[in-house]
Amino acid sequence: MNVEYLALSRDGKQIPSKAFQPTFDQRTSVREFYNLFTATSRQLKDLPLSINRLEYQQGYTLYAFNLNTADDLDALSPVSTGNLRMEMRFGAPLRDTATLIVYACYDSILEINSKRELSILPKNIRLPAYVVVNTHPSHLPGEHWLALAVERDGFGTFFDSYGFTPELKYYPETILNFLKQRCSRIQFQDQQLQSLTSDRCGHHCVFFLCHKACGFSMKQILSKYHKNVEKNDAMVHNFVKKFSNCIKRHDLYVTQMNCTLEMFQECHGL
Repeated sequence: MNVEYLALSRDGKQIPSKAFQPTFDQRTSVREFYNLFTATSRQLKDLPLSINRLEYQQGYTLYAFNLNTADDLDALSPVSTGNLRMEMRFGAPLRDTATLIVYACYDSILEINSKRELSILPKNIRLPAYVVVNTHPSHLPGEHWLALAVERDGFGTFFDSYGFTPELKYYPETILNFLKQRCSRIQFQDQQLQSLTSDRCGHHCVFFLCHKACGFSMKQILSKYHKNVEKNDAMVHNFVKKFSNCIKRHDLYVTQMNCTLEMFQECHGL
């Protein structure tokens, strides 16, 4: 398939400023191949590509566009809105129908529901499922993070770093109902793991669910905690910080869920 022109525009601005114009039959596609390194932040780094130059010239081709702006670099959760337009031309008419695949890569393993409401999630979800929820509804600023797990065998887990039960009257009924609708049994832990004066509840949830995803039982995870809750808060904070750096060091351009779990196991010796 002889692509001779490819350009992507974001809100009317072309990225990159000069369109890709490879001529594979004349073996002049060096610029397009090098762009794979720049668009995936691999230039001048010891980070390989899955496609070498010879394969690229033979038609194993991938075009990458970096849509991050300078304002996104220090953002915790960068969000961009706008319109994308792609223009592609071929050197000769196509004899058969061609399928164009456009996909995006994000440095994250979390799927965020646009409404941020547990009650509207479908009852039949892909299992196992691990969810972090807040005790405040989406229109409020946020109060306390909880972790929920639903296994394939219908076994559910409610994790609260304060050690409260899912039936606590101050917690929304939708959280317990989410588990009851999908689980035949529900377990929870009753130890206070977090200081009442800290804001590390979200870190405790990430720590718990990452270990749960690697096959650790509730008992095994709790054995990693100390009696000193301040030490616990420091432990989960350092864990999340190390895990974030781990993600940045690795190749993220493969299946995110599997890749991230493998990275977690490697970085933490599991």
